[in-house]
Amino acid sequence: MGDIREYLKLVKFHSVGFTTVIPIIGAAATGDMNWWIFLELGIVGVLVHIFGFAMNEHRDIEIDRRSSELQIKPLVKGTISTKNAFIIYQTAWVLALFVNFLFFRQLLSIGLLAVSILFGALYNLYSKKLAYVEIFLAAWTFFFVLSGNAAVNGQVDSLGVMVAVISFFQILFNTGISGAFKDCDHDPVGKGETTPLRMGVRVFQGRISVPGKFILYSFLVKSAQVGIVMLPLGLGMIPSEGPEQVFKLITLVILTIFVFYLTKYFLTIRHFNREKILKPLAAIEVFSYMMAPVMLLGVIDRIELVVLAFYPFALAVPLVPLIYKRIIPVV
Repeated sequence: MGDIREYLKLVKFHSVGFTTVIPIIGAAATGDMNWWIFLELGIVGVLVHIFGFAMNEHRDIEIDRRSSELQIKPLVKGTISTKNAFIIYQTAWVLALFVNFLFFRQLLSIGLLAVSILFGALYNLYSKKLAYVEIFLAAWTFFFVLSGNAAVNGQVDSLGVMVAVISFFQILFNTGISGAFKDCDHDPVGKGETTPLRMGVRVFQGRISVPGKFILYSFLVKSAQVGIVMLPLGLGMIPSEGPEQVFKLITLVILTIFVFYLTKYFLTIRHFNREKILKPLAAIEVFSYMMAPVMLLGVIDRIELVVLAFYPFALAVPLVPLIYKRIIPVV
């Protein structure tokens, strides 16, 4: 189990539910998703997840070696060779395209998946070397959602595009803002270049300095995501009855309040503590993610809403202690 656990750490398998749900929620936006499609897209998602995270770990190894907190990562401590990591991610993306073709036979879906994988590779190639490169990962998510949307009927619909845009802004925030923020202590040591560093975020003697322009940028990105969530409701794109509509609006307002409060909270932390910072960032990701499934209520039924909203967490809760033997994973 020890060796298997190292490979699961390499590909961050505890978060596999959050990757696999991306094309699934794109399929759900069609209103025609069934549980076979859920399973088939889930398999494609697992392969894409393995590709993305194994390549990311492989490309970031030199920077990670400079952080004392990341010495237990498999590639850093040498429990998995860089050659094996390279073979894993190269095999995974080829299998993802093959399995998508095998299951769906939709050329548009395969093409969108290929574009998605290309943007994921570009992100991994230039991550921490260029600021604002998270736009590549956001584009990866955008096209991955559309690939799942096109897998159902061979075409992309307007609601699928809306979900893809929502996902774009969520990943732009999760990666370029919150994800990079938690690494501001060691990225400069490895000469990493990220959006927070470019905008002037600094860690000196354990204290964090956060300039106003980074705070403004953070809230603008999150506001864009929330705005797109509300747009289909305002345009009447999703049919729903009175009580259902009220439930959606109340839930989305509550989620929005939590997200903006927690964003303000982590941006005002003044003493750098990676594990302390990870907690509000994880909560922001959870509450932000739940917005899209709630928005789709009316296109999807209540059971599908519950599954889409909670199954990524249902996987993560047992996987994190199993893989890492602790409550918070090393990321």
